[in-house]
Amino acid sequence: MRRAPKHLCYFLGEMVAGDNLADLFAEVIDLADYLDPGGLNRFSQMRTHARAYIARNPESVHRTAKHLRTKRTKSGWYVSRNVSRSQVVGALRHLCECIGLEFGSDIRFPARQWR
Repeated sequence: MRRAPKHLCYFLGEMVAGDNLADLFAEVIDLADYLDPGGLNRFSQMRTHARAYIARNPESVHRTAKHLRTKRTKSGWYVSRNVSRSQVVGALRHLCECIGLEFGSDIRFPARQWR
């Protein structure tokens, strides 16, 4: 029997699930890429003090900590595997700005229950 995923998010009403935060964020990036590839190009230019939210190559994700692991999304972007819940919330807020969605309604995270 498969256990329920640990992390849930809603993207335009569709449930997105991941066993860890990096998997969840990667799934959201794939949906956003399908919706607005140009928006993801804008999002790829945004960074925190230590990393890019997404990048086209794994070396570009972590500027100062090259030893940290990344995950390749199905759409070809790379995201950090080393993320906290608050970092994912911040990234999703910035993603919404870049693709013209509203955080809290169009993208909801964390989602508390299955629908």
